[in-house]
Amino acid sequence: EEAAAKEEKIGAWSSVKMVLSNKYALIIMVAAMVQCLVSTTSSSMSVYYFTYVYGDTAAAAIPGFVSIIVLLAIGLMPKLVARWGNSRTVMYSLILGIAASLLRYIMPRNLVWYTICSALSGLGGLPLAYLLQIMLIDAMQFGKWKDGAAPEGVYSSVLNIAKKLGLGIGAGLMGLILQMGSLA
Repeated sequence: EEAAAKEEKIGAWSSVKMVLSNKYALIIMVAAMVQCLVSTTSSSMSVYYFTYVYGDTAAAAIPGFVSIIVLLAIGLMPKLVARWGNSRTVMYSLILGIAASLLRYIMPRNLVWYTICSALSGLGGLPLAYLLQIMLIDAMQFGKWKDGAAPEGVYSSVLNIAKKLGLGIGAGLMGLILQMGSLA
């Protein structure tokens, strides 16, 4: 009862300023936003890729099926985190994902190559998707240490806000790209 009485209420604006002054929370927000932006644009682009580049929309099912198999790699996550820690696991996997995303366009009409690169790209995104929440909790603990308080409510909304921004920006970006390419 005394501890609750001593605990000071944090105002809404002060809470937001605490989160925005936490560089690790900002990095996590940007990562979540970019993740959703990339996910939205790549999903939308695959329809146009298989329609206009590959020429067979039915073939889109093959990389899609392989991406389901990639989910089995979740079992490797504890070993990777134990070896490299959260942030390095995410960093190394994102390097793999970005490289695979770029390499897939070396031979854009080769379905086997495209599928392998898509699978590696999917593997590269898994750790980010699964570790962002844990890393946000770490950032919140850092903020509590730095500021003496951690507005849990604001921290818990950070990923949702960032993801909504990423989805919105990604959808808008796809609209612009399609309009510029006269595909819309």
